[in-house]
Amino acid sequence: MRRFLPLLFLSLSINAFAESKLPPCSIEMITGAKCTYKIEDLHPTQPEVGQYQVKKKVKEFESLSEHKIEKVIEKKIVPVVIGPEGKLYLIDHHHTSLALLETGHKKVDVVVKENWSNLDLKTFWEKMNAEKYCFLKKADGSIADPLSKAFPKSLRECGDNPYRSLVWIMSEEGLLKEVEIPYYEFYLSEVLKKKGLIIPPGEMKKKDIKKYVKEASEILNKEDVKQFVKTVEAEGSSCDIHALLRNFK
Repeated sequence: MRRFLPLLFLSLSINAFAESKLPPCSIEMITGAKCTYKIEDLHPTQPEVGQYQVKKKVKEFESLSEHKIEKVIEKKIVPVVIGPEGKLYLIDHHHTSLALLETGHKKVDVVVKENWSNLDLKTFWEKMNAEKYCFLKKADGSIADPLSKAFPKSLRECGDNPYRSLVWIMSEEGLLKEVEIPYYEFYLSEVLKKKGLIIPPGEMKKKDIKKYVKEASEILNKEDVKQFVKTVEAEGSSCDIHALLRNFK
């Protein structure tokens, strides 16, 4: 037994070092600063997530070693805005962060995009909306009020948006490219809905996915939608996605 102690000590030392690669976040952090933060304390900037996607990611993460999970956390560094009272609002990677939380991981690495901790809550959300740092539309078409008590204060409180899950499924199947634009999958979901795609509320059933993918693929082959996707994929974060969306009334 004694001969294993050095190895155990080394393992613990490595884990301790891995956890302290970045400093803990604080209200004083400036734009561009990187730090580590508790996932359960992150505030969503959208009322819903694709719960089907989250469940799939949970299964994936459950099969990964801790080393590979560390790589996921390093790759998927979470962009945040520091808001009133020093609370952190994530503006991307809601699904990955929630799946990590559901598999027992406590913290993620984050990068500060803005520090608006000096604003009151109402002005903060007005600025978040103006800068497109949130997506407040729900699957049923209603707009969530981020100042209401009903708006999720943690990732586990987010509702389900099956359209968002469908876009992720299509990306996984190679039918769409990954685009580094916050909320892009929601924007594309809105285009699919405006073009007639209907997914009933409730948990997305595996047996229905093939049908929804077929319907969505037919919509994506329509010339105006095809041009929208082509432009976004080509220009990435430099494109004016909101100007493009105005073509779909």
